[in-house]
Amino acid sequence: MKKLTFIITFIGIVAGISLICFNLLNPIVGFVLGSVFVAPLFVTLAMSRLLAGTGTQIALLCSTAIYLPYLIYLFCVDLQTRGHFNFLALSYSAPIMIALWFTAAVLSKTRAEQAEDSKEP
Repeated sequence: MKKLTFIITFIGIVAGISLICFNLLNPIVGFVLGSVFVAPLFVTLAMSRLLAGTGTQIALLCSTAIYLPYLIYLFCVDLQTRGHFNFLALSYSAPIMIALWFTAAVLSKTRAEQAEDSKEP
């Protein structure tokens, strides 16, 4: 489950940065802004590597599955209809992402706890 979360989140990061680079005229600006806009996915990626547990990984997959379509919507649909990008709209996902990260942290077992559990008969 951990590998699945890592792979899907990594693909989401690459797809998000690529989407932003191709929608902006300057690829360097697109890469920098893309890195900023997919920052929540970097947090999810780090948490998926550090925390263990099936419930944790499911919560982290949900955070990726919610944020990435929202980012795609903002850059493909909202940007085309408005003609400009609403930077404040990215903050609308913050409460949901924070709640999912908190849930993942509560459900997790750290690597040390997991090693202790595997040592006990």
